[in-house]
Amino acid sequence: MTRQSSTSLKMAAQHQTDFPVEEYKDEDDAIDSITGQEEDDVLLLTAEPVVHQGKCCILPEAPTFLYFLAVTTQYPVVQFWLFDHFSDQYSFNKANTTTEFCSSNASQTNSSEIEVLVQSRTNNYVMYTSFVCNFTAIIPALLLGTLTDKLGRKFVFYISFFGLMVSQLLTLMIFLYNLSPDLLYIASFIQGLSGSYGLFLAAIFGIAADITAVGKKRGFRVAAIEASLAVSTSIGTLTSGIWVKEMGYVWPMAAALGEIFIATLYVFFFIPETIIERRQQPFSWRTLAKSVEFYFKDTPLKRRFRLIICLLCFLAVLAAFMGESNFGMLYLLHQPFCWPKEQITFFNGGLIFFKWVFVLVFLVIGKRCISEPVFALIGSLSLASGYLLKGLATSDLLIFVGAGTSVLGELVSPMCRTMMSRLVSHKEQGALFAGIGVLQMIVSAVSGIIMSNIYNVGLTFFLGLPYLVLTGLISINVFLLSALIIRVKLNPNLGQPQTIEEQLIN
Repeated sequence: MTRQSSTSLKMAAQHQTDFPVEEYKDEDDAIDSITGQEEDDVLLLTAEPVVHQGKCCILPEAPTFLYFLAVTTQYPVVQFWLFDHFSDQYSFNKANTTTEFCSSNASQTNSSEIEVLVQSRTNNYVMYTSFVCNFTAIIPALLLGTLTDKLGRKFVFYISFFGLMVSQLLTLMIFLYNLSPDLLYIASFIQGLSGSYGLFLAAIFGIAADITAVGKKRGFRVAAIEASLAVSTSIGTLTSGIWVKEMGYVWPMAAALGEIFIATLYVFFFIPETIIERRQQPFSWRTLAKSVEFYFKDTPLKRRFRLIICLLCFLAVLAAFMGESNFGMLYLLHQPFCWPKEQITFFNGGLIFFKWVFVLVFLVIGKRCISEPVFALIGSLSLASGYLLKGLATSDLLIFVGAGTSVLGELVSPMCRTMMSRLVSHKEQGALFAGIGVLQMIVSAVSGIIMSNIYNVGLTFFLGLPYLVLTGLISINVFLLSALIIRVKLNPNLGQPQTIEEQLIN
């Protein structure tokens, strides 16, 4: 390495930081001195992402749409099947309209007790099957997600798709032959072994980081991926209730299975490998450690503080979303709301779609004058307000008002992902998102158990109790994000993306 190259490195680092930079004989000495690591462990300094040559248009939104369309078609269908299964088992009177349902059961103490029993049994199966899937997925998501930085992104898609297809095929057999609901635990375990959605998201957001530069373009691309996820969730949720009413449980599951097959073909033919230089290195514990060391090892510009705040806020919102997904439909099936299935799925699906249209418009309008932490703060305030109104609701009106109030809650997740992504270098993206994916699995499993049990407790004295708990949880986000915004105002360097020296240190 020439003397001129070493001087350029020194000047670049000196220009971006206030720290004195020592002059070295060559670039290798400079790297070793700053990092204390061997050359192979040092991250390459790339201002722009390294993209597969010849592929100018890569659309990770397409497999995201198909994957979550299949998942969100399956999820409410399984919940409704369980509810009907236990209703038949305990001879619970299921009416087709809200008026008939409430009038035929509200005045009968015995029917009310049976309703609580059916709700509890359904809730327990939803809770524990989700726990089995998410808990089992922790190790596969951590191990395979971290390896995407070395072995490429595409191989984990096939693993994730295969596990979901086997799980859906078993669920289809359960519906078709009216088998024991206990078999759903096996289906959940198989899906978990393939890393579930945590592994899929680690790969998809890794690709997004590979094909975009640090800054607002990446933030918008992350939001676009989450928007495609939301649109597919909206469609899957909206149509599942109609499918169940008109065609039963088998055909929606068959359609979900077909959607995953199409996603597999799309990835095979249209998604190129975005990691060009694959490093065939043996597995080591260092590989796993990289996914969590961000939160323990700091840099000169103190990125750890920002990463921890963003991670906590992201996980709090995730816990709220996953917790609500376990009890939200049952909440609306219960008195005093007594909504029929198709009304619940139509409402939830339409709400998700409307939320993301509103969020994307708000992002486009506000991105010139609103920072990412402020976006996340606005989203947290919106979500907390919506949960509070839902928890206090005694009529449909407050359900609708609460839903409308919470529309900007979807801002928190993409903003936190974007802030975290911009704080790490290109070759750390896979490790970052793998770590996030694993934490998603853990939080999803734990929050599902906790919120479902809180819902069971609330059945006996106050139905809105879980929503009040979620209000308190999201209120913590408001304080954390306010602290982040104040600290960045006091020290503007905390808001800057990584410098060359920081990338070298990592």
